[in-house]
Amino acid sequence: MKSALVQFLDQSLQPAGIIWLLLLVLGVLQWRARLRRWAWATFAVAALFSIAGGTPLPKLLLQTLERPYAKQNMDMFPEADAVLVLGGYLSNGHHEPAGFDFSDASDRIMAGVELVRRGKAKHLVIGGGANIVEGRVQTEADAVEPWLQRWNLVSAPIVRLPVCTNTRDEAAALANLMKERGWKSVLLVTSAWHMRRSEAVFRTAGVSVTPVACDFSAYPIGEGRLLNAWPIVPTPGKLHDFAVYCHEIIGWWYYRARGWIKSEESCCKETDESK
Repeated sequence: MKSALVQFLDQSLQPAGIIWLLLLVLGVLQWRARLRRWAWATFAVAALFSIAGGTPLPKLLLQTLERPYAKQNMDMFPEADAVLVLGGYLSNGHHEPAGFDFSDASDRIMAGVELVRRGKAKHLVIGGGANIVEGRVQTEADAVEPWLQRWNLVSAPIVRLPVCTNTRDEAAALANLMKERGWKSVLLVTSAWHMRRSEAVFRTAGVSVTPVACDFSAYPIGEGRLLNAWPIVPTPGKLHDFAVYCHEIIGWWYYRARGWIKSEESCCKETDESK
């Protein structure tokens, strides 16, 4: 267990910590130069930086997105025609031995495979974007499907969605696929913090989905972890959590403005009427 002083010094030597310390030093110099207004502005920026990256706030904010999906287990999910794994779980890694590089969201594909192996779905549908690899387009499915087959991880058919640039594209592509194949039910797999927006997008696209959340980043925070979550010095992990939360909130309102998400109430009402 690191002492408070050692932890402070360790975090202060990281890039975010160095920037925070430089802001404090700049504020002190401005204060001594009697540039009080500039000093208060600099201290305010440092304080906001500290709140966003050095307190439990980012985790607590992410919890608000993840909590509705926390009380779940594999046995509670119904059998479906397919399980859809949203993209974003790997990046261009053709120099890696496996041919791809898993991201922090790799729990998505793992959860999808687990559902299929437990007999919860008859097909595994893989969404996601694409990268340019050695002059050609390589989708996430191009990279991960051979790996799944080499290890015999799923015996069910694997279906690929076309290249999608965002969640709305994946929803539209799945809606077309369901019409073509006559599917009625789908298990939707994505990160817990991304599920609220994803579920609303798919329902607006006319697809009734059962959410299967994974990749929990903030839920739950135990008492010990919460008490140790006040380093004050901004850290990359907490800044990343704050960025993820802001991305989801901004994305929600952007999708609402584009008409890709209706109100949650209307989405739920349409889903209930379709059952």
